[in-house]
Amino acid sequence: MFGIFRALKRRRLRRRPFPCAWLPILEAEVPFYAELAPELRERFREQLKCFVWEKHFIPAGGMTITEEVKVVIAAAAVRLILHLDLSAYDRLTEIVVYPSHFVDEERDGVIFGLAQDWGTVVLSW
Repeated sequence: MFGIFRALKRRRLRRRPFPCAWLPILEAEVPFYAELAPELRERFREQLKCFVWEKHFIPAGGMTITEEVKVVIAAAAVRLILHLDLSAYDRLTEIVVYPSHFVDEERDGVIFGLAQDWGTVVLSW
């Protein structure tokens, strides 16, 4: 049942135009974007839009979430599934972003990124 709602939501998101402000970010901060074939660029942009607009980006440790942060993180995620469907990330709901590494006292160490089973990914910018 939830799959139907998600598919409808994604269809609606895909109809929205790609934000022009994101292109300079992709060109400056995502080196592999320039190497994508034109047909893959279109697919990449469609998946990127949905990823950014579906996921919740949460600042931590004084981080400020900007469009650049969202687009760069989404680009890295979408690159991994470019030849797959965005449903590979259906369980992912939140992306917590720290400005730098953080200390996880349970694991007794410095962490640069962490994926949780319950749909949260923690990243260092």
